[in-house]
Amino acid sequence: MLIFSDEEKIIIPKKIVSAKLFGIGGTMKIIKRDRYLQKLIDRRENGLIKVITGIRRCGKSFLLFNLFRDYLINDGVSQKQVITIALDSEENENLQNREELSSYIRSITEGGGTFYIYLDDVQLWEGFEKVLNG
Repeated sequence: MLIFSDEEKIIIPKKIVSAKLFGIGGTMKIIKRDRYLQKLIDRRENGLIKVITGIRRCGKSFLLFNLFRDYLINDGVSQKQVITIALDSEENENLQNREELSSYIRSITEGGGTFYIYLDDVQLWEGFEKVLNG
């Protein structure tokens, strides 16, 4: 389901449980996310914030941090333009403060250009909408 407004939502249904599954003998298999990846690609440069929602452990972070990131880099985007911030990580605890996060993002995006900023677990801090809208 996609919602078009000043943000876009891509909702991963409950029936897709995980991006990674362990098969026979414990080997890991990756479930392709072609449909969701294509939705991101199609709306890549429309200027809107993309919000990916779904149940826990359904592959939201994997879709962004791995599949979409790999697509962008293979398409010629510099690794420096793809910024991932896991807000649930202890090392990023200071970034749960809205002013700190805003300042940090501004500092690493100086000089202009297009940047792809992935914020994982934004629900952990209050007022994240103000940073996104800024």
